[in-house]
Amino acid sequence: GEGGGGAIEVEPSGALAELVLSGAALLVDVRQPAEWRLDGHLACSANLAAYTWEHGYYLPDATFAARVAEAWPLDQPIVLLCADGALSEGAAAVLAAASFSDVFVVRGGLRAWEEAAEEEGLPRLVVSDDGEGGLAGSWA
Repeated sequence: GEGGGGAIEVEPSGALAELVLSGAALLVDVRQPAEWRLDGHLACSANLAAYTWEHGYYLPDATFAARVAEAWPLDQPIVLLCADGALSEGAAAVLAAASFSDVFVVRGGLRAWEEAAEEEGLPRLVVSDDGEGGLAGSWA
């Protein structure tokens, strides 16, 4: 891999969506829970934040690899997703160091996924209407 995390970059594609929807691969959205809920996410993704946001900085979350390991076998394909691909790269390096052997990163993140969705027939982003923060009405 280029620049070292050992993760393989994959393009958003129908084949990738199929892997995830069939249960063959786990799609992990590594963004903050509020971003996942309010900025839109893929319903087929699990939200396991790889970072904490403190004092204006992203800091690696020390529990990330353990939480992923609880959810998914170390030797099964895992696909990481974030807004633009940058956070996923760091998260992939953490998982590789924690003995996950089959780690992929969606190149360009959700931005690229949205751009490819129409053409590739990919699942669309959804926004959680959980009634928090008084914003629910604006998503209707």
